[in-house]
Order: sequence, then structure tokens, then C-alpha cells
Amino acid sequence: MKKKIIALLGMTVMSCALVTGCGGSKTPAAESEAATEAPAEEQEGTDALTEEQTSDEADAQEETEEKTAAAVLEDGTYTAEFDTDSSMFHVNEACEGKGTLTVKDGIMTIHVSMPSKNIVNLYPGLAEDAQKEGAELLQPTTDTVTYSDGMTEEANGFDVPVPALDEEFDLALIGTKGTWYDHKVSVSNPEKIEEMSSRELGHATFTSAASVTRFCQKIGVKGFPEFKMQFVRELRTGGMEDVSAVTMSERENVVTMVRKAEKIQRQAVEETNKELSYTQLVRIGKLIADASCVDFYVYDMNIYLAKYGCALFFHAGKLSSVHSEINIQGLHAAMPADGHVAIIISHTGKNEQLAEIEKMLHRGGTKIIVISGNRKGVVGQYATEFLYAAGSEKVEEFWSSTFFASGKYLLDILYGMEFSRRYEENIALNSRYEKSGKNLLWRFSEKESD
Repeated sequence: MKKKIIALLGMTVMSCALVTGCGGSKTPAAESEAATEAPAEEQEGTDALTEEQTSDEADAQEETEEKTAAAVLEDGTYTAEFDTDSSMFHVNEACEGKGTLTVKDGIMTIHVSMPSKNIVNLYPGLAEDAQKEGAELLQPTTDTVTYSDGMTEEANGFDVPVPALDEEFDLALIGTKGTWYDHKVSVSNPEKIEEMSSRELGHATFTSAASVTRFCQKIGVKGFPEFKMQFVRELRTGGMEDVSAVTMSERENVVTMVRKAEKIQRQAVEETNKELSYTQLVRIGKLIADASCVDFYVYDMNIYLAKYGCALFFHAGKLSSVHSEINIQGLHAAMPADGHVAIIISHTGKNEQLAEIEKMLHRGGTKIIVISGNRKGVVGQYATEFLYAAGSEKVEEFWSSTFFASGKYLLDILYGMEFSRRYEENIALNSRYEKSGKNLLWRFSEKESD
């Protein structure tokens, strides 16, 4: 209940801010009255003209500086308006024309929910470029939107890179009919709720600072600062329950285990998504695309995860191997990179042997991708790229399951990127594999089993 109240108040603030932003306007400065008399001397008129020009230049410079300052945002999460050039392409009406703008390391990305699932892909550029080989299309997420009458609906959402605020940029789309269309969009008016004071919040909600404080105390938080932290946390997590809340008991049955297993899978993906960087995934995709072979280095249960990833890459036309024996790992890591890329999977990030293998690979010039649930572990210190996989040690019963689900999800993403890069070739490859299996390979297995 507390979370719902916090979210409700937060949404009210955003709605009021939107109304305020839409209704505000600047009154232009009044023009100077014309002189009733001609200047006594020619020089006076020249001086006046020079002063006017200087004033205009100063105003222009000030306006430029203001725009530049407005375009630079601190890292964090904002709400922002998403405007398009067509009424046929817009944000879902439940979102009131806004999306969630994330700024990380100076890179801006806005997540927008569409009215339906009719928009299949977006492309940050022109339609003609979107259809070229190797084009990186924006893939949809499944968003659940809630309308004012309480009705919920699933719609496609997209994470759109934002090159600059208050400036139009190209964004192409393709619908279910398979036709690409060019559009111009812009992102403006970012608002960061954690920067608001209680007085500003009171003004935005047509109350007072004292009312805000009393409300915060009533819902069980100590004051407005704590309210802001909780609200921002919920905004970023979508009110998701902590994975650690999923526990096992001696009274489990089929129904409860089905529900808990489903929750673990869903929450593992959601937690992993929050840590994903699309820019980083593009870099990792290029590493794998340029690699002659993808080598997995793992131990224990992660062997099964690595074999899964290895099989996926083979289906994507990429040579891959799994190294799980200590001596083979050391020998292979000591070899020259030779175009290989290493993927090290470590749940805890504490495996000293894998840390040593990682160091050897680094010395040999091998690019390293680490998948782990621990950013501060000994594994990952020499990683070219680090991918966080969910899996808390707090819940012993499910932590391995959570990590496996998260790791599988990450490998699915990397596989999909590699498969789509050479889609037609990989379709043909898998078709030949299926044909060979039916005509030859699987027939031998059937005879042996007989």
C-alpha cells in the first residue's frame, strides 16, 4: 500500500508539472519607442546602432549558453516529453506524452511505450539505412500500461538513444505490414523529481510544504528526503519485489513451486535489464562479430550455461568452445589470442582459478567478456566488458536458479545479435543442418538405440 501511495503521489507531481509546463509562456520584451526627433548628429545614430547590435549579439550568446547548459544533464533518471512529427506515431496515451529518460556516463536513452504492438522495430536514423545489412534495429520490450479507468494493456516499448535535447533527430519505424517510414522526433523538458524541494512539490500539487511533510509522515517515512529516495527507487525498479523475497519452505506443493519458479525467471530478467547498457551491448556484439572463435571458461554448474551458449553460437555460424578442465584452461589461455574472444562466467566472482585464467588471457591480448553477479569480485578485474547477471547470495534455495536464468537471458541476447547479423546465411546453415540430421546423422543414432 505504501508503494502504491508513493507512486500515486509521484505520478500526480509529474502530471501537474506537465500541466504547468504546457501552460507556461515567455512574454517577449517590449520594443523601444521610436524617437520623436532626428538625432542632432550622424555619429549619435551610428553609436545607437552599434549598441543595438552589441545587445543583440549578447542576447544571442546568452540564449546559446542557456541551451548548452540545458542540454547537459547529470547522470540519473528523468521524465521527459517525447514529441513526434505525426499523430500516427506517438507515446501511449497512458503516459501523457512522456517517457523515462536515463542518463548514464553522459549518454541519454529514453524509454517510450507505444500505443500497441503494431510498431515492430525502430531505427535511430533513416528508413533506407535501416534496411541495409548490419543495421542495428531497436528491439521492443513488452510494457504493461495502465489507463485512467484502471484498465491495463500490453504494448511495445523501445529504448531510444537521444543525441541531444530539444533538437529533432531521425527515427525510422517498421510496422506489422513490413514497411519502413521516416519520422522526426525530439526529447525535451526533462524533470528530476529528487531535485524538488517540499515547497516546490507542494506548489506543483496545489498544497503546501507542510501538507507534503504531514503526508510523508502519514505513509510511514521520516520526511520528504526519504520519500524522494523511495519514490526514485520505485521509479527505477518499477516497484519490483526483491528477488530475496522468493523463499522455499517444507510446505511447498506443485502450485506454489510453479508460481515461485515463474517469479524467479521474471525477476531475474527484470533485474538484469536494469543493468544493461545498449551502448555496451553494441560493443560486445562487435567483439563477437570480429572474433574467429568464442571460448567459454567456467567451473561447476556454469558448465551447463556455457554449453548452452556454445550451442547457440554454433547455430549463429560462430565457432565456439567450452573449457572447464583446469589444465586445458591454462594451456589455452597461454596461447596467443589469434582473434579469439573469451567469455568467463562466474556466479560469485570469487573463483581464484578463474581470476588467474583471466589474467593470463589479458596478458595474451585476448578480449574478455565477464558474466558475473559480483562487480567487486576477483574475477572481472581484467575484463574488456562486464555484464551483470542477477543472483543474490541472500537466498540459498534459489540463487543458482536466478543466476542461471539471468545468464541464459544474456547469452540469448548475444546469440540473437550474432544470428541477425548474418541472418540469411544462418537460416541457410540451420536448414542444411536440419536436412543432414534427418537424412544421415539422426538415423545413425536411431539404429544404435535399436
